[in-house]
Amino acid sequence: MRRAALAVLVRSLAQLEAALTFELPTIYCEFEDPKKYREAVIRFRSAQRPGGLPSEIFVAPPRIFKTGEEWIQKQVRSCEADGWLVRNYDDLRFFAGCRRVGDFSLNVANGLTADYFKNHAGLERLTASYD
Repeated sequence: MRRAALAVLVRSLAQLEAALTFELPTIYCEFEDPKKYREAVIRFRSAQRPGGLPSEIFVAPPRIFKTGEEWIQKQVRSCEADGWLVRNYDDLRFFAGCRRVGDFSLNVANGLTADYFKNHAGLERLTASYD
């Protein structure tokens, strides 16, 4: 069984810099401008301390996906993060074969849904919905 750990979500490079002063096992980035993810990953990796707590960075594509905007998902994937915070079925498909964590917007509100996303869709972790 996995031990409980704090995961932090940052929405700007300034917040990322503040989070990097702590040894956090997981940092999630949700930026308004996905072009900044590459810089975030570079800053994150350069801040890793040799012999320190293993840490990872996940980034989130936009919550709403529109047909024809696959270029945004490609841009997000190009930052080479450790994994992806998936938010919809298009993200599930696009990031298949990669490390993925389910966002609350997948509406995981019961055991059946959790089982589907963990065991059939292959998500590592899930965030329960507000319901």
